[in-house]
Amino acid sequence: MLDPELGPVSRAEAAAAIEAEEDERGTRRAVAGFDFTFSIQKSASVLWAVADAGTQALIADAHRAAIAEVVAFMEREVAATRTGATGRDGAVAQIDVRGLAATAFDHYDSRAGDPHLHTHVVISNKVQTVLDGKWRSLDGRPMHAAVVALSELHEAVFADHFTRSFGVSWEARDMGRDRNPAWAITGVPEALIKEFSTRARHIDTETDRLIERYVESHGRRPLPATIMKLRAQTTLYTRPEKEVRSLADLTDSWRERAGRVLGRMRPRGRAA
Repeated sequence: MLDPELGPVSRAEAAAAIEAEEDERGTRRAVAGFDFTFSIQKSASVLWAVADAGTQALIADAHRAAIAEVVAFMEREVAATRTGATGRDGAVAQIDVRGLAATAFDHYDSRAGDPHLHTHVVISNKVQTVLDGKWRSLDGRPMHAAVVALSELHEAVFADHFTRSFGVSWEARDMGRDRNPAWAITGVPEALIKEFSTRARHIDTETDRLIERYVESHGRRPLPATIMKLRAQTTLYTRPEKEVRSLADLTDSWRERAGRVLGRMRPRGRAA
């Protein structure tokens, strides 16, 4: 299972690297299913983290509604099976299927204990074909190719649900060199987002270290595609053990941390 802290592009890069390595070793085996991870934007996770229980439930509902729409899209546009010759260069036909069998597991925090509302959707590899009703394996190629698009679709649909429920607006924020801009809820302070991005800061630091080593070895800065691979590698190899805590305990801790950050942001009154 890939680390949920990986962004959609990095997840696709990591999955492609694993598949390439298996191809080289000749160890490709049938899989039981596919794990898709859907996360809400960090600014939304921050609001969810410090909200009251009722608001938390509404945000989680918007997240799950977005997942349901994405899975329905997968059933219509992505999922398929193949039949025909089994050889690498053999002739095959791609066949539509009757939906997907999936289960979802909600998670509340990152491995660093920061708020990170995300859901693992595990999809069975077995599907029923429309053509003859037989059960066959999913074609993994379109499933892997759609990882980035499906993650971005989830974020867009969630943002729509969230905006309609709470009337917020969104803005693009610069994430620094070698990173794409990220959409954030207007009014959520960047200082609060950074407070709850411990794992991301660690990954950024380690990725910068790998980039420096690359420059020393090659005499030039790596291309963006290589930097994404380095970041994916860093995320996988530096993840700490998962600590299980109740949502109530996590919420208390997050509110305390948010209070300290917001307290530092308040303008100090002038002395009389």
